[in-house]
Amino acid sequence: MSSLFPFFRLFFIVLVLGMGAACALKEEAYRNAANEEASSSLTRIADSSFEAENYQPALDLYLRAYKKKPDDATLEKIAVTFKRMGNAQASYQAYAMLHQKNPKNSLYLKNLAQAAFYAEDFQASQKYYQDLLQLDSSDGNHLGAGVVEDVLGNHDAAQDHYRQVIQHSPRNLNAKNNMGLSLLLQGKVTEAESTLKALTQRADSEPRFDINLALVYGVSGKSAQAQPLLEKYLSQDQVASTLQFYQDYNVLNTRQRRRVVYGFPENPETSPKSNPEGESLKALLSQAPPGTEEKSSPKPKPKP
Repeated sequence: MSSLFPFFRLFFIVLVLGMGAACALKEEAYRNAANEEASSSLTRIADSSFEAENYQPALDLYLRAYKKKPDDATLEKIAVTFKRMGNAQASYQAYAMLHQKNPKNSLYLKNLAQAAFYAEDFQASQKYYQDLLQLDSSDGNHLGAGVVEDVLGNHDAAQDHYRQVIQHSPRNLNAKNNMGLSLLLQGKVTEAESTLKALTQRADSEPRFDINLALVYGVSGKSAQAQPLLEKYLSQDQVASTLQFYQDYNVLNTRQRRRVVYGFPENPETSPKSNPEGESLKALLSQAPPGTEEKSSPKPKPKP
């Protein structure tokens, strides 16, 4: 009987350890389920705040949800919310995290290329678009790649992208519009004028084509032709300030002109570039989530 004692002791030890491990696994499963349920609840509330354009409360809730259950869907919502809030750097970082986890996902790569552009990291955006076109050579991606090349001053490369779109989709007005602006930036004013003028004469013309043609007229000294186009959409004060801008445009250097045409009016010599490997978003995600489960959810801010 005594010879069996070590066996029974070992049996009971294994049984206790097995029961302990089973309990630990069960507790972890309960904890994971609770976190998933809490994350889903937080995300639903955040979605409502986002739809109401209350972006800060939505962001706080998305961050809390991501802490409880780090998943791509919530991280993407964080990226989009940062973008809506005008925080290009944090949005860029979030999309970089998504791309790092899903390197073959063309949608995440496209969003990363766009985020890099808005964060003014144009060289990175150029590379991302090059990689994207290897996965998806759709018209929209060629247009995006072309704009980046234009901002970098590579107008021939930009126009190659626009021509590919026009050849594939002859009715793509965005490509023709971009071609006109690219020609203007390249100093080919006559070609830019004819390209944009053709767009304004179409039955399906859009106001931006008139505005862009007015830009070409204005910077080439044809204010009398630019003014009636502007008066279709702008007040007299706005027309006057726009005509003055056309005169100022001609004293800008080529880099400044590219930035102004594509919506980057800040000082081009001090362009703030974002670092997708930076710590700001990662640190934010690693912090204790704002608020606690015992506290009530943030109240949505009223619309301005």
